[in-house]
Amino acid sequence: MMYDHTTTWRHMVRRARFNAGGLTQAEFGDMLGVSATSVNNWEAGRCKPQTRYQTEILAIYLDCRDRC
Repeated sequence: MMYDHTTTWRHMVRRARFNAGGLTQAEFGDMLGVSATSVNNWEAGRCKPQTRYQTEILAIYLDCRDRC
């Protein structure tokens, strides 16, 4: 199986969303200032988040990981 950056972000976004309280894609999008469609596209691996969102997602992911 090929493992690329899109796959990495796909799983990280999904895990961050669930670790942040099981937010819906719409709620997670609101938190980041993007649409639910963007979150859905990231999780489906159709695209990866822009750099400014990657930073926020990583912070949420790491913060939740440390607390859980």
